[in-house]
Amino acid sequence: MGGVPAGYCGRVLGDPGRTNILAKVIFSVPGFQVGGSPIERDTPFLIVVATGTSVLLNDGAGTSANIKKGSLSLTRLLGGSGVNEWTAQVHNDTLPPDPFTPEVNHDANTFAGKYFLVFSAVDKQSGMNHFEITEEDPLHPGYARGGSQLIAPITATSPYVLKDQDLRSVIVVTAIDNAGNRQRIALPPSVGTSTDQMGLGFGSVWIWALGVFVFLLLAFGVWRYAQRTQAPTA
Repeated sequence: MGGVPAGYCGRVLGDPGRTNILAKVIFSVPGFQVGGSPIERDTPFLIVVATGTSVLLNDGAGTSANIKKGSLSLTRLLGGSGVNEWTAQVHNDTLPPDPFTPEVNHDANTFAGKYFLVFSAVDKQSGMNHFEITEEDPLHPGYARGGSQLIAPITATSPYVLKDQDLRSVIVVTAIDNAGNRQRIALPPSVGTSTDQMGLGFGSVWIWALGVFVFLLLAFGVWRYAQRTQAPTA
């Protein structure tokens, strides 16, 4: 089960690459067999699309598309080169996963009404490996809300129930492919941050208020001085 962020729109016009690739399936066949009769000839095997497989249109309603299901027959050739093409592809992958858009959702019938995060990403080189999530203080990156405790990334799958149900943290989602390349997406807090939550204590508020008062006092003094210098002389 999965999806392509923003939907699949076909091959990008003018792109010399293969942008119409939705996914790749890698098959690995063991080169050494334990037990049973030895393999003396090319061995075919059949891959069949499951009966319940479906494709949904990107129309906002999840409408099922009409698709044709078939099967694929692959043959293992004996005496191959012994080169692991998959390992070479991972080694040569220097590109991060494609940009994606995580979304915060809320439903009364899902996760007991708690806010949860939905995310998905695509990597067309070595493929996706996993996702990491942190919920960070807006003014102290790398720290939990309040700025006093360091937080470690959590390996997560979609959907993910948020720990900060007040939605006052910066949600950072990192997509990591099989080569270790990273795509980092940060969502700002969904709820405004109050003075106390931004780290401004009682004393800081008084300093801020005093600064405003001094500024207004100086402005008033300048205005009075200008009025006196412009007054007509007797």
